[in-house]
Amino acid sequence: MRKILILSITALILVSCATKRSYFEPEVIAGDIKFDGKISDDIINTSAFGATLENGEVLDMDGLIQDLKLEKSEKFLGKFDDMIAISKTNGDLEIKQSDQSIFSHNFQAEIISVNIDNSDLAALSSDNKIYLINLETGDILLKHDCGASFAQDSRTAAPVFLGSLVIFPSLDGKVFMADRASGNLIRSITISDEPFFNNVIFLDVYQDKLFAATNTKILMFSPTQTKYFDEDIKQIILYASRIYALLKNGQILILDDDLNQISKQEFEYAIFSNIIPKGEKLYIFEKTGYMIKTDLDLQNPEIYEMSGEIDEKSFAGKKAFYQGNLVINLK
Repeated sequence: MRKILILSITALILVSCATKRSYFEPEVIAGDIKFDGKISDDIINTSAFGATLENGEVLDMDGLIQDLKLEKSEKFLGKFDDMIAISKTNGDLEIKQSDQSIFSHNFQAEIISVNIDNSDLAALSSDNKIYLINLETGDILLKHDCGASFAQDSRTAAPVFLGSLVIFPSLDGKVFMADRASGNLIRSITISDEPFFNNVIFLDVYQDKLFAATNTKILMFSPTQTKYFDEDIKQIILYASRIYALLKNGQILILDDDLNQISKQEFEYAIFSNIIPKGEKLYIFEKTGYMIKTDLDLQNPEIYEMSGEIDEKSFAGKKAFYQGNLVINLK
């Protein structure tokens, strides 16, 4: 009986140790990084191009947009030159220009990402439909149901315009290419076929190459080749002709524009939250309360301790990091 009890206690200890959570614990801290500013209220919603505050004020990539305040039911999707895109959960989408509404339509499901170029509006809805609309005429040139999607990730890429094409992300691991003038679909490409959390979280172009990613795979598509790179991805950006992939295992990879790995840096157990490229530096924010400052080659990283965990909604602008109602301005 005593032997059985000892074995049971040992097994319990082993299970406890196996399930114990490990945290990012840097050996060397370069210093403290403090929030050095405040915004008027907490962030309650974010999009590919901005954030909405509790009081209706709005941030875009450059900071607070002056003289813009949304109603409680409205969400900011982005600012495109002098046009503002605003959505509601009931499917309403409104485009404003100089405080005047130039387009409004109900899509039955919430519009979650958009892009506007000249008079063309490209949009993705929460029920995985894509739209191309001419804002001058109001004509819907394209409406396409991309298929069923389950357990969506909160991160969603925005459509991209590339010459005569418009490229759409979907919520089920695909990208769709359409002719900009006619709205005709040209082709679709599957990035990954995971059954859950398969949003396209990243979509961008460099020269003649299209880059897209889900949580588990990166795609590079060009007129001459299609390549894939498999990894569990937390954040990803295209900057200075390179792909920076922040992985769920605490690694950061640098890939060239053919998805060949150039370099790797490991931050054991790090949970990456946001990344801001600025000049020749990368500023990487880690969820348990650290900022990693490094050069573009990931050499000689400096780690700064924040005043606490990133436990509220956050947003990364071009020159500042926002959490709740607090701001870190990057020098």
